[in-house]
Amino acid sequence: MDALENIKLSQVQIYLLKNLSVLAGVPVSARDLFVFLGIGQDMLLQYFDALHGLVPQWLEYKSSYYIFPKEKAQEFLHYHKPKPKDIYRLVSYFRRLYSEPQPENIKTLVRFESYVLAILNNFRQPSVLLAHLHSAYAQYLSYRQKYDEALLSLQQAWAMLEQINPQSPLLAQVWNEMSFIYLKENNLDKAFQIAQKAKENLDHLPQNVVEIRINTEFILAEIFFKKKKYPHAINYFLRTLDLVRKSSYNQYRLLVYVYLQLSDAYRLTGNYDKAKFYLDLAGKNLHHLSQPEINIFGERIRLQKKAVNGLAFIAKLKAKFLTYGLIAIVFLVSLIIILILLSIVFK
Repeated sequence: MDALENIKLSQVQIYLLKNLSVLAGVPVSARDLFVFLGIGQDMLLQYFDALHGLVPQWLEYKSSYYIFPKEKAQEFLHYHKPKPKDIYRLVSYFRRLYSEPQPENIKTLVRFESYVLAILNNFRQPSVLLAHLHSAYAQYLSYRQKYDEALLSLQQAWAMLEQINPQSPLLAQVWNEMSFIYLKENNLDKAFQIAQKAKENLDHLPQNVVEIRINTEFILAEIFFKKKKYPHAINYFLRTLDLVRKSSYNQYRLLVYVYLQLSDAYRLTGNYDKAKFYLDLAGKNLHHLSQPEINIFGERIRLQKKAVNGLAFIAKLKAKFLTYGLIAIVFLVSLIIILILLSIVFK
């Protein structure tokens, strides 16, 4: 590309090519691209004309898809290397989309995965923005149970953040996500080690990042619960509960789950009154959830109540048995002593 060709590109075209350069080689439709970039209705015609004007000199057009060939992208990058701010909208779109994988959007996530991989492979400049995308993509991979790939993406985010901002609260978030994966894999020692790093990071921050700290305390609670160290688990679940109540976000699903875990932990330590108390709290908050969640958690509450009530009944029977048994034994011993004394006296 010579200087004359460079001048012929409008600012809109340069902006489009900067974003397409990180998607080099991947077919993308005009409609999808404009959604990714957040182009409003009033600007669509201008952007479409600018995009189509890049064919055939820069872009290939096949079956309603535009492709920025890798060799032409390299030519363009010689003059216009994208910076994080140039691709902010593109990356932010995928970061938001992939950070909350749900059954209803999984088909879209699978379809768009090639775009995310292209960005992560083509844009190498370390930035918090890119670390966020690595983290979001890892959540999607974890949702699909591709744990090794998820850990690799999180490790890349970790390395990037330590290079540019080792005090970033995002680093604690990345460690939380790694710890949660190890927890899923039942590697409890590794999960604890990474969660502790997150906790130490948060403890040294000047600001209190409540949402990230909630996750850290919750993960530690789950680790201790799985290790059957129930007093420790209860301690961390109560910390989680306190933070959730202070949070400005709607976290009723987590709240109900923590109540259930607390109930289970107290049941396993034999404190059936506290177990019933937290089961009741879980039941009172069910109406905040979706109907499928109400069904799932409602059934768990029913089963746990049955178990707790049964164990409480048995515990009371044991207590009565021990009390009355002890009285009977004392009575029998006393009677035997009296009989012995009487036999001595009247011998």
